[in-house]
Parts: sequence; structure tokens; C-alpha cells
Amino acid sequence: MKTYPDAKYFPLTKDLLPDALNISEKWLSEHDDADIFLQFELSNIREAVNNWENLEMQSGILYADGEPAAMIMFSALSEQCIDAHFEKSQKKFAENGAFVAINKFIASSKTLEPYEYINMEEDIRIAGLKQSKDLYRPVFKIKKYYGEFFCR
Repeated sequence: MKTYPDAKYFPLTKDLLPDALNISEKWLSEHDDADIFLQFELSNIREAVNNWENLEMQSGILYADGEPAAMIMFSALSEQCIDAHFEKSQKKFAENGAFVAINKFIASSKTLEPYEYINMEEDIRIAGLKQSKDLYRPVFKIKKYYGEFFCR
């Protein structure tokens, strides 16, 4: 907020979905766009955007410096917990705290008043992401397992 004092948060509406997708596409181009796991995640984000109304997801988008800076998409897991499915930011905004800012806006929004917990979900094996999620001081963690698929 110090770097971009004009930053504004909005609940994601259907007309803002292209901006959320644009953030996700830029995020992938700034990372390893040949990584099959990251390509699969972008495919999932596109599917969520295309089926927005049917999925009953909620979301938010952060604008800074006159452009889409960060987005988050989530849905209710239970009456107590929401699940953050996707969270993306352009690198230049991420380096200046866009993820922290959008999480702060989401956590303090009226949308989340009935929820006690936010599941920050998978770190998709991105270096540093697990450590950054630990900075939010989670109440508890669930042990994670990975599986591999082998074809013969």
C-alpha cells in the first residue's frame, strides 16, 4: 500500500473475470511456462472462469497503478472454512506485497465474516511459497502427501 497508495480491491464480478485471467496468464509467463503442473493450473483457472456462475466461487481482484495486480478465487468448504483455490499476481506487484495486500482485503471483507478459517491450499511445489504461507501463522497444518502416476 505504500508503493501503490491508489490500490483498490473489488469483489470479482463476471465483467472483471478477464482481468483475473489476464493476471494468471501473466503470472505463468513470468514463471516456468513449460512446467506441466503450472500449465495445468492455468487450465483450471480458465475452466473456473468459463464456469464461474455454476461453481458458486467467490473472488477478489486488486488493481494497482491502473492495472490488474492480483487476484484470488475461493469457495466455502464448510460453514467455518473457505478454500483459496487460486491466488496470482504479476511479479512486479508481488515483489511489492500484492499477495499480502489481497489476502488482507479478503480476510477483512464482509464476505468472510461468517468464516473462521481460510485454507490456503496447495503450494504447487513453488520454491518459497510454502515459507511465505507460513508467515501467515497458520492455526494448524494438515500433513501433505504426493503421489506419482506411472504409465507402462
